[in-house]
Amino acid sequence: MKSYFATCPIYKLFREYFQNEILKISERFSKLQKFCKYTNEVSVSEVTKFY
Repeated sequence: MKSYFATCPIYKLFREYFQNEILKISERFSKLQKFCKYTNEVSVSEVTKFY
């Protein structure tokens, strides 16, 4: 079963696509983490200005 999936071109396409998507998501997540870190360092009054 595993060897079938390895040779299936559609599966390969999906795997590449999802790997790219996961990469994008993890990049966004790290940016979000940095932003959260930044907002924690900045005073709450500064943060409320954005909203």
